Amino acid sequence: MSKHKNEPNSEKRNGANSNVILTLTLSGQRENLSTLLEQMNMVGGFSVISGSFTQYSKNQSSNQQ
Repeated sequence: MSKHKNEPNSEKRNGANSNVILTLTLSGQRENLSTLLEQMNMVGGFSVISGSFTQYSKNQSSNQQ
């Protein structure tokens, strides 16, 4: 992290508009998520780099608790 973290306007000094990667986990129907990713990829200055689908079942969630 930056040493200017708590100072006002530190985002401007540290490149608030620089390129970053956001790792995001979404849950929902595959078709809806595919549509969302396509729409996100059409936004100027934004691109979907990669994605994958993992099968989820209620048994998995109860086993993890």
